[in-house]
Amino acid sequence: MSTSRQQLKGYFAHGSKPTAAQFGALIDSYRHVDEPVPLESIGGIETLLNHIHDIEAGCAAIEELFHQSMQQTNGLLRYLDELDLRLRDVERIVAALTAPPLTPDI
Repeated sequence: MSTSRQQLKGYFAHGSKPTAAQFGALIDSYRHVDEPVPLESIGGIETLLNHIHDIEAGCAAIEELFHQSMQQTNGLLRYLDELDLRLRDVERIVAALTAPPLTPDI
């Protein structure tokens, strides 16, 4: 039989002399540190456990989006490197075409 908090407090009110049974009721009202805690006695644990799958799925989706964005970024960087090389080729051609003609030393 469980004993309410209020009743337990009454056993130990100022000037009271609790009996062995009342001490026993106090001790039995609380979990000992060595006793395992049943999951169903933890408030909200069922809701949390039900959402773990959703959280894991969300993390997996975020990882996939990150992976895709990294691939796109790497592709973009390769494309920009190619454009830079082409631009350098164009600059060399323009420089060659606009350079003053060489005059022979006489």
